[in-house]
Amino acid sequence: MTITSSPTPSPNTPMNSERPYTWTDVSGNVYHYYKHPMAKAVLFVLLQELCERLAFYGLTPNLQIFLKEYLGVDDASANSYISTFNAILYVTPLLSAVISDTILGLYLTILVFSFVYMAGLALLTLSTIHSISQPWMIHLSLLFLIAFGAGGIKSCVNVMGAQQFHPQEHKDLITRYYTYFYASINLGSIVGGIVTPILVESVSFTASFLFPLVAFIIATIVFIVGNMMGRYVKPKPQGSAVLEILKVIFFSLTRCSMEKNKASNGGRFKDGFIEDAKALFRLVPLFSLIIPFVMAYNNMTTAFLTQGKKMDTNLFGWNMPAQMMQNVDPIAVVITSVLVDTVLFPLLKKYNLMPSVL
Repeated sequence: MTITSSPTPSPNTPMNSERPYTWTDVSGNVYHYYKHPMAKAVLFVLLQELCERLAFYGLTPNLQIFLKEYLGVDDASANSYISTFNAILYVTPLLSAVISDTILGLYLTILVFSFVYMAGLALLTLSTIHSISQPWMIHLSLLFLIAFGAGGIKSCVNVMGAQQFHPQEHKDLITRYYTYFYASINLGSIVGGIVTPILVESVSFTASFLFPLVAFIIATIVFIVGNMMGRYVKPKPQGSAVLEILKVIFFSLTRCSMEKNKASNGGRFKDGFIEDAKALFRLVPLFSLIIPFVMAYNNMTTAFLTQGKKMDTNLFGWNMPAQMMQNVDPIAVVITSVLVDTVLFPLLKKYNLMPSVL
């Protein structure tokens, strides 16, 4: 979410056989891009996201049962607790976006929140040991460390992956990248959502939570190794679009007009930014359609799980844990992602119907 005007390629930068493409931002910083970024740089980001989502979706299916056993609450209270956890988690990305855009940059922001996340997973795992378990350990790990850690990297990882592509030379690869990125999220979700419920049923909560912790440690190591190998393009912070949008809203309300805030009308914002803000606000009705979906989606680890535990889960002689029912969603997404990338997009391109990249 970096504020830039349209930068121009730098014609005077020396060419490199592996990184033949260059780009200069509005501050004069020059960046060098791989010819094949998907294999050279993006792979590290995809592996990191896969392992991180494996950790997250390995944790969430068992939270309701865990809270009921370790905090002694009923279904309704456990579901309310999980909803609070999700609310904190999905607000935090706004904070991390501002931090990455103004102070740390994407890589360091992801790294800092990753260590917060890791500390939360470790503390939650320790809280499963009855001899030392205390309610404060659960509250601190879930409502602060994990919620802030997982939420903090959420708005940064996908953007960092996209920034490995040259803005002009790799336009056609961006759509494919996001298809792979979403597929990696759901592949991690499938693995975590299958393994951890089995561990709860057959071993213990400690083993079930240790698995996401190990997965996330691997994710962080993979991410750091990519940086140590010098694979990442890391644009420097250029200012926060979130803060600028909030300023536009504030000054537009005080002046009862967005047009009056244009520089050409004596305002404090560039005309182009005001037009971009207006375009964003026009998308709000479209974005609002996501709300009913998310309301239903979040029930998969709360109300639907409560319902699933009252159902006959016998599957060909195997009593499937109710927590595993949510895996239908990521399995469908992975299959759809493959079909979209290998069948739908090529077909649209063939008949010149492929929509442009936003």
